[in-house]
Amino acid sequence: MNIRRYALIFVGVAVGLGLLSLAVQALFGIDIFNGGMAIIPPMTAAMIEGHRYAMKEKRLPESPEMWRFSRSAALVVLAIAMVATVALSFVVPQMRALMAMRAGGGILMGAVLLQALLALLVTRYFLGLGARSALNAAKKKGKSR
Repeated sequence: MNIRRYALIFVGVAVGLGLLSLAVQALFGIDIFNGGMAIIPPMTAAMIEGHRYAMKEKRLPESPEMWRFSRSAALVVLAIAMVATVALSFVVPQMRALMAMRAGGGILMGAVLLQALLALLVTRYFLGLGARSALNAAKKKGKSR
């Protein structure tokens, strides 16, 4: 499992979702961005990493391997989220207003920590799911030949 690839996929999906949200809002006047979208980047990155691992190793990753990778991924997500939060607090008026509040920084830090915790759990679950899916698909492909 490759943490750099995970990080690139995570950032790519997160940016893509943000751009999609802006496009839908501009074209249709509908705001589709919500808190639930926070699990899509780690879910996608974990599924891809699990799939690639299973195709390369021809086995499911062991539980300790998945937890170890998930912890690393959560730290990467924490770093990315902290940088994004600081950068966006200069650009997004609502975040700037939140930072001006007495407890605003703490609220944003809590949100960043929650995102890292969700990334830990989501990554662990979807690593296994992606690996199982890849092995099942390979098994079916082998039977059909």
